Amino acid sequence: MYLRKIDADTTINIDVLVLGSSHAYRGFDPRIFKKAGIKLFNFGSSGQTPLQSEFLLKRYTEQFNPKLVIIEVYPIALETNGLGPFIDLISNFKVTNSMYSNAIKINHIEAWNSLILAQMYDLLTAR
Repeated sequence: MYLRKIDADTTINIDVLVLGSSHAYRGFDPRIFKKAGIKLFNFGSSGQTPLQSEFLLKRYTEQFNPKLVIIEVYPIALETNGLGPFIDLISNFKVTNSMYSNAIKINHIEAWNSLILAQMYDLLTAR
């Protein structure tokens, strides 16, 4: 996620944005689309649930200005609480209000501990 965030922060005006679980990031190869003249950005990540997809979509839609958004939804991901992917996001992004909303939805002590730690990190560094 860290490397994709670095790429995302310098990417603008794409044709296709792909979000979702590992099926998304392993199933949509931007190099193949590039050969066809399509600029695709793949923001899929392991275990990504709709909560994380929504966060990324809101964060990057204006910058990416995609013509098409594909959100891959793996049914099993709907049954999980999304704790792992949530921690992945807060480890790589500055804490936002929507992350607090996600923590409430996940409702797990590890989510809250990670969020508080990330908030402290943000206050002490220039992330």
